[in-house]
Amino acid sequence: MMIKLIFFLILLFRCHLINNSENDLKVFNLGSSKKIEKLRLSDLDMKNIHYIPLETNEKSVISSGDNLYFHDYTINKIISAGNSIFFKNHAKIIKFKRTGEFETVIAPIGRGPEEVTQINDFDIDFNTNNIYILSGWQKKIKIYNENGAYLREINLPFYSHELDVYENKIILSCGNNSGKNEYSYIILDLNGNVLRYFRNNHKFTNKSGYGFAHENLFYQTGDKLCRKGIYSDTIYYLNKNSYIPYLVLEAGNRLITPEVMTSKDMIYICNNYIQPMSLFEFGNFIYYQYMYKYNPPSEAIFYGFIGSKTDNYSVVFDAESGIINDLDGGPDFQPLFVNGENELVSLKDPLSLKSYIKSASFKNSVPKYPEKKKEFEKLVNSLKETDNPVLILVK
Repeated sequence: MMIKLIFFLILLFRCHLINNSENDLKVFNLGSSKKIEKLRLSDLDMKNIHYIPLETNEKSVISSGDNLYFHDYTINKIISAGNSIFFKNHAKIIKFKRTGEFETVIAPIGRGPEEVTQINDFDIDFNTNNIYILSGWQKKIKIYNENGAYLREINLPFYSHELDVYENKIILSCGNNSGKNEYSYIILDLNGNVLRYFRNNHKFTNKSGYGFAHENLFYQTGDKLCRKGIYSDTIYYLNKNSYIPYLVLEAGNRLITPEVMTSKDMIYICNNYIQPMSLFEFGNFIYYQYMYKYNPPSEAIFYGFIGSKTDNYSVVFDAESGIINDLDGGPDFQPLFVNGENELVSLKDPLSLKSYIKSASFKNSVPKYPEKKKEFEKLVNSLKETDNPVLILVK
């Protein structure tokens, strides 16, 4: 009897630990977060800003784009690795130095054995700086060294459209816009051997035919690779070959579900549910950009959410307007990604910068660092309208 009692108490204690672990997750409620009209960079304790013009030549030309739609991975993606910046723009990946000088183009386009016909996504193995390029329709990953020399390829069992390289593993996202995919994710080793399949737990019959650019958002923070799926409020991190709950972004009745995809048409879905755009952490904050009230092809409301992981600070702001640049009086800041652990990065084309310094907003601005306002204006005047975009970095 005593043995049974001890076993019961141990079981009860374990369940208590598990429940406490789940309840201890930090929960950010998007609906109850304060909506703020004027969010300033200094409100986020940002103190430094600098600009990196990307060199323009016939090999490095980057087509202009909209920051709000920047994270459609079939078009643009930027990764900072070591002393280099890798910029995916449509069907090419351009390597720049951290100071903006052009270095090389990675992965020539073509049908040869060392070329790619399409670039769905790419990532970098930070242990080797090798570049992994996903060509979904070819069902291949092409691997190049950091100077663009072709190394090898991996054949994939089926179509995938996003990948991450993390701790000597490749994580593939299979997509689920049809609602019928057998798997959601696959984990491979760096030789292409399957370590684990994750079955699709969100099957449905897609009534509307509508699909999402971002069914899954992946990002790295510290030693964690994190993932948020469109059908869940929970952010998970990868631990060995399993996903562990990490944080919660509670969307309430604005969270899309398989039941909604089965029963509602495109217009209803676009008008009533959140569509994820971007997700990452910087310092003690988490940033989540999402689209709401979408009227295809171009009308939408874009929100940015910023929440503190260490206190109760959380705000929602107009992501289209961005964060007010009160450091040097430059244009409002639209976060695109984080460099390292705490440096936010955005992008502006020279034409819009030249237009901005002529505006009353710039001329009448009283930034925290007036001398930097002069430096910014001088930089913009040195640019040509047809030059490549300028990276903007704040921390």
